Amino acid sequence: MATLRFPGGALGGITGGRRHGGGYDNRVEVVGERGARTAGVDDRTPLTPVEDGRAPRIPYDGFTDRWAVAYRRELDVFAAVVAGEVPNPCPALAGLHALELAAACERARRSGATEPVPPAP
Repeated sequence: MATLRFPGGALGGITGGRRHGGGYDNRVEVVGERGARTAGVDDRTPLTPVEDGRAPRIPYDGFTDRWAVAYRRELDVFAAVVAGEVPNPCPALAGLHALELAAACERARRSGATEPVPPAP
């Protein structure tokens, strides 16, 4: 779990999950004072609501199963970028910033201290 403090004072949290007894679980949830949003939840996400106990239809077996459609789309976009048909949706500076954020999380995990990360360019 990583806790993020944004320049405006808002707090955010990041948790990581992978395979567990119910299947492969990867999703994003954002909760704020005005509501919540999620991505990566469908009828195969290995979540069982306590209200009715319905299990997912057929849980994802692993990352290649879970992300097959996304990987195909990513390769299609990559080919379109190389062909000059579309701009790169993830320019190098965005990738570098994601790497800096991951490195700061690792430093914080090792030290137990807060690690500042400059805003994305």
